[in-house]
Amino acid sequence: MRNPVDFKTLIPFFFAFCFFLPASSLVSQVGLDYYLPDDDRRTEIPSPEAIIGFQVGEWHVSHDRLDNYFKALAEASPMAQYVEYGRSHEQRPLSYLIITNEKNQANIDKIKAQHAALKQEGSEDMDLENLPAILYQGYGVHGNEQSGTEAAMLVAYHLLSSTSDYITELLDKTVILLDPCFNPDGLQRFSSWVNANRFTHLNPDENSREFWETWPGGRTNHYWFDLNRDWLFTIHPSSKGRIKNFHEWHPTILTDHHEMGKNSTFFFQPGVPSRTNPMTPQLNQDLTEEIGTFHARALDSLGSEYFTKERFDDYYYGKGSTYPDINGCIGILFEQASARGHLQESKNGLLSYPFTIRNQVAVSFSTHKALLYKREELLSYTRDFFNQSRAMAARDSIKAYSFSHANNFISTYFAETLRRHDIEVTEIAPILSNEKRYAVSCKQDQYRLIKTIFEPVSSFPDSIFYDVSTWSFPLSLNLSLERHTALPEMKAFKMQERTLDHSQANILWVDADIYQLPGFLHDMAQQDLSVSLLTADYALSDQVTLSKGSIYLTSKDDNWVKAKAAMDSISTSRNVMLRSAMVSKSDLKKLDKTKQTITEIPKVGMLTGRGLDGYQAGYIWHQFDIHWNVPISHLDIDRLKFIDLSKYQTIIIPNLSDAASTEHFQKIKEWVNEGGHLIIVRSNLDIFDALGFFTAQRVDNEVLVSLQNEADAGTARSAQVIGGAIFDSFFDLDHPFTYGYDDPTLPVFQQGNIFYDTAELQEVGSYGSLLSGYASKENQRILNGRPVVRSGVFEKGRISHFAVNPCFRGYFMGTNRLFANAIYLNSLAN
Repeated sequence: MRNPVDFKTLIPFFFAFCFFLPASSLVSQVGLDYYLPDDDRRTEIPSPEAIIGFQVGEWHVSHDRLDNYFKALAEASPMAQYVEYGRSHEQRPLSYLIITNEKNQANIDKIKAQHAALKQEGSEDMDLENLPAILYQGYGVHGNEQSGTEAAMLVAYHLLSSTSDYITELLDKTVILLDPCFNPDGLQRFSSWVNANRFTHLNPDENSREFWETWPGGRTNHYWFDLNRDWLFTIHPSSKGRIKNFHEWHPTILTDHHEMGKNSTFFFQPGVPSRTNPMTPQLNQDLTEEIGTFHARALDSLGSEYFTKERFDDYYYGKGSTYPDINGCIGILFEQASARGHLQESKNGLLSYPFTIRNQVAVSFSTHKALLYKREELLSYTRDFFNQSRAMAARDSIKAYSFSHANNFISTYFAETLRRHDIEVTEIAPILSNEKRYAVSCKQDQYRLIKTIFEPVSSFPDSIFYDVSTWSFPLSLNLSLERHTALPEMKAFKMQERTLDHSQANILWVDADIYQLPGFLHDMAQQDLSVSLLTADYALSDQVTLSKGSIYLTSKDDNWVKAKAAMDSISTSRNVMLRSAMVSKSDLKKLDKTKQTITEIPKVGMLTGRGLDGYQAGYIWHQFDIHWNVPISHLDIDRLKFIDLSKYQTIIIPNLSDAASTEHFQKIKEWVNEGGHLIIVRSNLDIFDALGFFTAQRVDNEVLVSLQNEADAGTARSAQVIGGAIFDSFFDLDHPFTYGYDDPTLPVFQQGNIFYDTAELQEVGSYGSLLSGYASKENQRILNGRPVVRSGVFEKGRISHFAVNPCFRGYFMGTNRLFANAIYLNSLAN
């Protein structure tokens, strides 16, 4: 053991070492003693270098090496268990280590049960003195913010190798779940990039290729989603697994380690006080601030600068640092200035990768210390949170919610999502015989989470948001929702799956509102079979009406026997209800007068690459690939010159910006004129105006115009940004884009505040009033009555514009069918 050192005398040295050591020698001089205390260590525990092949911070670790190291630790120590809880889209393991002493390892199931009991009624009498606290430490949800993941290896090594009395006490009184990488696919993409462009003698030039990833970059997952916005909606396998972990363990604290711009320093929560969600207890923020004093001391000892209560907030519960807050846990966000490589220039000097890792290690350790010293207080907080939640539920006039959807796929999806969040859901007797109906009682431990999921929000403590200001599931899914002031009949009901005999039928059909329209049409086309689509409602009998947009086959069609068998098989595989009837020949003839035959489906391409929004493109890719399971081609914008566009009938442009190369867009214009359908999602329409596609006039926000010359009006300008809000909209139900909808009103998700008027594109639907979330009065005024979807004919082709992304974050499913119709029923609009 070395002698104690006064760190304050070494602060100048540390600062110089971190930022100004010559690039050629920096990494080679960093050893474990740079990151870790000089404790005596168990020699059987392998260091990171022994497994990954280099010192932490010398290169960016790849995910396979990272996973191998965590497996090696579990093999070497009885105080560690390796748990694989899922696989990423690219089939990389998602895993964590359970780190605690051998006594606790033997009693893990008991400890889990005790933490689950903290949520329940009667927990007031629980003995907390001997209950280990649980810490879930999560790293790397953004793949190109890798310093936290590197720190996780060092933290795990230190906990398992140190023989100090402090670590012995820590592992006796806590269970630490170390999840080193929430986003393996993004990390692999990023680490491959920076390692491939690393210099032997490090080059910190900010313009160097190492620091400029190719599109879409490593931040996102396989489908280019930001996984740190998916804690509520759990669209992706990593999110599903992570939420399962959370509700299996009921952690006391959860930490979420990130990076930010290179010219910043270090942030830890609390965030901006006025931007905390009102459903979060004030005590949560007070405890977070007290824990922050431990982080401050740790960073002070290193001479590292930091800030708190600025820039970031605790409002949106779909992020890693705020989801815990609505679940009786303390969520903590850490943000480290990023080197985005190995060594980079910054306004503070040279920012090295090892320095960023060391700060992440320091706050990981300070979290341990805070949890150890405040253990009983934090456990008490969890218990009291749920006791107070039950008391709030008792006072609430709303006792339950029930919901349904014309498409059972949507309502069942929502029920499954709620259950994933430890919310009890009961299927109850339906109102309509073919619509599943579910009920959720408010008298649950998860009362607060239930309220924030079900209720729209219209009042806010602040007008600035780090992310979206609303996430109402019923609005996003366009559900039929009922609020009950008394508990409805909660007797469990199971809708029987009906087996229908189609053998005697001379007409088969699927209802107009099917979610899987693209998949159904795709599979029929794959078998060279055409189908008919009704363009007007038709009553087959007093009891049966085929609605506009229904897809059907009759015995008059060619290949009836083959088509009948195929339609039956496809409806089963796509989980679509196939209906049938025997009708008169005269009815079959009348149907022909209101039909449109669909003989082929469009081949769809989507522009991707520099200047296009990776998130918006990813939402659409995921919609095609996962929800609809139909192909879409990624057309790189920089290869547009070489692509034969005649192969595609529809091309989608997701949120085009000024950064895009439009050198060859004349080619797209010619393709439209020859019969192509161009669908523009959001986007800077000034570009299309300048290129002569159509005229677009930007609509000014008068408040922003009045503030443009005021230097200190930053807050007022930010208040005019729509970070994410839900608006009502009104659609023409006679337009083919709306087939499958029986209500002209539809919630849409609005982000951004750049609006346009266009003369050549005709309105299909228009914005109405604000339903949930924040939008300034001026933005509400601008949007009200303006088109949200528009479309127009251009020579032989068509251009359509969606002012919103109809596939937002993979969960805004209410507008998915609108998008499907625009793509697959475009021919009906001509």
